[in-house]
Formats: sequence, structure tokens, C-alpha cells
Amino acid sequence: MNSVNIHIQAVRNEVENKIKHSYLAKNLEAPFIDEQKLLLLVDFLGFLNFNSSQIVHYGSAVTIIQLALDTHEKVSYYEASSSTREKKQLTVLEGDLYSGLYYEALSYSSEINLIKTLSKAIRIMNEEKINFQIGDFKSVDQLNNCVMKIESVILSQFCNYFNEPKWANYYQLKLLENRLQKELVHLQSGKNTHYIHCLSKLTLNELNSNLLQKVLENEITKTRKLLDEVTI
Repeated sequence: MNSVNIHIQAVRNEVENKIKHSYLAKNLEAPFIDEQKLLLLVDFLGFLNFNSSQIVHYGSAVTIIQLALDTHEKVSYYEASSSTREKKQLTVLEGDLYSGLYYEALSYSSEINLIKTLSKAIRIMNEEKINFQIGDFKSVDQLNNCVMKIESVILSQFCNYFNEPKWANYYQLKLLENRLQKELVHLQSGKNTHYIHCLSKLTLNELNSNLLQKVLENEITKTRKLLDEVTI
């Protein structure tokens, strides 16, 4: 097992140990840790020549705040029924728990400026999530820029905190590419996501999946070309 995989597993173990809660584990699904984002994060921390304890420290803090945001987002998916009310309340508490753990980890090490940076990233993400749900986009570029911020702003702001804008730019494009690839899979399988709905409105091809697929494939190609131009 190479050092990157060792550090990924160490960060994952640290996160799982910190968020462990017997009652939540019994009543809610286990939180999803995005392996792609975790790999990108560990790669960046390795580039900074951080030692193993620093990689675990920063890696777990950033991963936990991402889990908190993802968990709070789950709440909107629950239907308003008595059977889901308790699960909805528990999910809110679960997200709050993760937020507290993230602040605790960074405040204990007196990293107030990093907390401020990530708080700004959270604000940007929440604003863009609102814009995404409203769906009032004038172009495909505007739609993709919104999605790119949602997917990458935590990681890109983290990179900017360490004065590495090239890495921030790379992660913005890489995570956009990953999201577009997922949307292409959804489209090919007949799943109508909110992104596909927004894209169909912009391209006026609401009923033509073949044309939408071509648009998405072109956007992926365009993003990859931009990625090739980034040197890190």
C-alpha cells in the first residue's frame, strides 16, 4: 500500500472514529465519504509536505465539514410525514454534530483564520445551492459555474488558504468534470436530475436525450481541455 492510500485510510479512520455515535448509527444510514474528494485532498496535503499527523488533522477536518454540509442537504429530501419526522430531526442533529466536530478540531489548534476561510466557503456553497435550485440560468456556462462552486468551493478555498491558486483552479475543473460525468451517466440511464432539467431548459431539448447527451459530452471535453492547461 503506497503512502497516499495509507493516508487516505488514516483520514477515513479518524473521521469514522470522530463521528461515531451509536444511536445515530442505529437509526440513520452511514454518511457517505466521497473517495474522489478525499484523494484530491490527501494529494494536496502531500504536495505541501505535511507530515502524517498534519495530513490526518487537516484531512479529517475538511472531510467532516463536507459531511456536515452533505448531511444537512439530506433534510430537504425527506417527505413531510410522521414516519420521516424523527429521521429528519435526527439528520439535522447529525449535521450539527459534524459541524461541531469540525470547529472543535480547528479551534483546538487555534486555526481561526482557516475557520474563517472555510466559513466563507460554506456561505458561497449555500448561496450557489439556492441559485441551483432556483435554476434561473442564462447559459450552460453559468449553470456549470454554479455547479463547479458547489462541488469544489470547500477544497478550492482550502487551497487558496495555503496560497496555492493553481491547485484551487485544478480542483474546480476536476470536480466539475466528475460531476458532469455523473450527470452523463444519469442521462444515459434515464434519470432526470435537477441538473439535466436545467440543461434541457437552456438547450430547448427537453425531450431529446440524444441531443442533451451531445451537449454534456461537449462540456466534458471542454472541461478536460482546460484541465490539460493547468500545471501543478
